[in-house]
Amino acid sequence: MPGLWPLFGLRVTTAQLTLAPVRDDDLDELAALARKGIHAPDAMPFSNLWTERRGVAFDRGFAQYFWRQRARWSPEAWALPFAVRLNGRAIGIQQIEAQEFAVLRTVGTGSWIGRRFQGRGFGTEMRAAVLAFAFAGL
Repeated sequence: MPGLWPLFGLRVTTAQLTLAPVRDDDLDELAALARKGIHAPDAMPFSNLWTERRGVAFDRGFAQYFWRQRARWSPEAWALPFAVRLNGRAIGIQQIEAQEFAVLRTVGTGSWIGRRFQGRGFGTEMRAAVLAFAFAGL
């Protein structure tokens, strides 16, 4: 599929992690990870309450989010969610996005990590990786 969507061929690597654009084949594993928890039950770090959805509403919304990012892609406005893997196993998502990047040279980031992988420096490492990609690679 990289021929149809060249971004699928993209890889960003660090000493411990591999980041690759989310593919449909990643969705089941990532959704299962998110269902196991990515924040304390009494905390809500997201303005969109997506982690509170259950059942079909969660599954459909989870997949649609990633499909929407691809469908809306343009050089002027884009969001690129990466599946983050440690030793081949999904541990979370690191997204980078921009509006008018060629002109403004600014990006935004967002991320989540499965709770059992938190507190080990992976969040810092994956965010640093996409920022290096943006400002040294792009």
